[in-house]
Amino acid sequence: MKTRSVLSLASVFLLLVCTFNPASAAEEQVLFFDGDNDFVDCPFIAFDKLNAFTIEVWVKNWGGYIVNQGGGGDPENGIWLSTDEGPTDGCAWETDQGKNHAINIGSLVPDQWTHIALQYDGKIQSVFLNGALVKRQEAPKPGPFDASRKLTIGATEMSRPELPWGYGSGYLKSLRISSVVRYLERFQPAADWTADAKTLMLYTPASVQKSRLADLSKNGWHGDIRGARFIAADEIEPTILSGVVTDPEQRPLADVYIGLSNGIPYINDHYLENKTNANGEYHFILNKPSKCYRLYARKDSLIQSLADIHLKQGERTLLNFSVTPSAYLKFSWAKYLAGHWLSKSITKEGKERKAFFNCEWANNHSVLKWDWTIQVADQNVEKGFGLYGWDPLHKQLRVWYWNVDTELAEGTVEVGKEKIVVNAAWNKTEGKKPIAHAWWFEDINTLLLQYGQMNAAGAFEPSGEIYRFTRVP
Repeated sequence: MKTRSVLSLASVFLLLVCTFNPASAAEEQVLFFDGDNDFVDCPFIAFDKLNAFTIEVWVKNWGGYIVNQGGGGDPENGIWLSTDEGPTDGCAWETDQGKNHAINIGSLVPDQWTHIALQYDGKIQSVFLNGALVKRQEAPKPGPFDASRKLTIGATEMSRPELPWGYGSGYLKSLRISSVVRYLERFQPAADWTADAKTLMLYTPASVQKSRLADLSKNGWHGDIRGARFIAADEIEPTILSGVVTDPEQRPLADVYIGLSNGIPYINDHYLENKTNANGEYHFILNKPSKCYRLYARKDSLIQSLADIHLKQGERTLLNFSVTPSAYLKFSWAKYLAGHWLSKSITKEGKERKAFFNCEWANNHSVLKWDWTIQVADQNVEKGFGLYGWDPLHKQLRVWYWNVDTELAEGTVEVGKEKIVVNAAWNKTEGKKPIAHAWWFEDINTLLLQYGQMNAAGAFEPSGEIYRFTRVP
C-alpha cells in the first residue's frame, strides 16, 4: 500500500512536468528568495476600491508567503497568496476587522513552475492552480485597507529577522495584478505576460534593474528589491522531503497536519507546514536547508514526532510513517510550553534570584515532562522535576512533581479560559501541605506564574508576586 502511494506521488510529478513548464524557464534569470529576510517592497494597491481583480504569479519551489498586503490578523485587514495550509492561510483576504476568507492550495510540486491566480468578481472569490479551478466561494469585498501598508513580495509586511516565519522562499518569475477577472474555466496559463489596459501592475524578468523592480504597466508602480537575488532559474538545487502518512492500520491518511522545523515548533527559525493529500502524501521543499530537522504530524488524537532528520542540499528523502493515538488533545493549551524558560527577580535580602524551567513532550505527546532549578546568588537552592498527564481512570488532568529530597507533590490541573490552575499538595510526614498556583501565557515567549490558595468554593485565589518567565534559546 505504501508503494502504491509513492507511485501515485511520482505520477503527479510526471503529469505536471509534461503540462506546466514555461518555455525556456530553465534558461531565464528570475528572482530567488531564500526565506531569510528577502523581500520586495511595492506600492499599495487599493483592492477594496476595485470592482474585480486578479492576482497571479509564476513561482517554482516556493514555500510560504508569495504576495501580501496589510496586517493579517491585526484587526486591520490583509490580502495574500501563500502555500501555507490552514483556515487563515492559502490564498485569502480579510474583511470586517480580520474576518478571513481563505482557499488553500497546499505545497507545490517540486522543481516545476506553478501558476497561481486569486480572483474576485465582486461576489465570488476563486483560486486557480496551473489553470485548474481549486475552489469558488462567495465572499465580501476585501478590506478596507490601510493605504500606508505596502504590498510585499516574499514576505508579510510584519516580517523581520526575529520573525522569520513570515518569509517565503523560492523562485518568482512573474507577478501580474489586473482590474478584471481573467479566468472563468479551465485554461492553459500563458508562460509570458504583457501589459494591457486592465493591467495594474506587472513584473517579469525584464523588470529587474539592479535593486529596482520596474512595473511594466502604465502605472509605473515600481518595487524595491531587498535581499532577493536575480539568478538563473535552476541555479538553486532544492532539498525535498516527501512520503506517505498512514493510520495505525497502515492505511493512507488524508488531511494530516504536518510541521517541519529545525527548532521548537511554533517559535523557531524555519518552520514549514503542510497537509497530506487524499493519498496520504506530503512533501516539503527547502531551498536553504539546515542540517537537522524535526517533524511533527497530527490529525485529531493521532500523532507522531520524528526528530534528528538530516537533510542536505539537493537531496531527496522519502520518509513514510504512521500516526498513533495520543492524549495530546487534553494538552492543546500547552503547545507553546515546550522549551526553556528563565525568570529573574530580587530576594528580600537584595540577592538575584533565577528560576530555570524546562519542558518537553514525552510518550507521543501524552505526557509533559518538566524540571526546575532555583538559584540565589548563582547557588542552587532548589531543584526538582515533574509530569503533567491524563488520568484515564478519573478522567482528569493530573500533575506529579518531586523535589531534590524526592518529596512528592500531586494534584489536579484545571484549564480555564484565561489561566491554568494547579491544585496540588506536598505529601509530608506531618500531613499534606497545599501548594496551589496558576500560570498563563502573555504571549508565546512570555509565561506568567503566581502562587495562591484554593478557597472553600474550590476557586483559586492568587497571592504574592507574579513571576515572569521569558523563553530562552
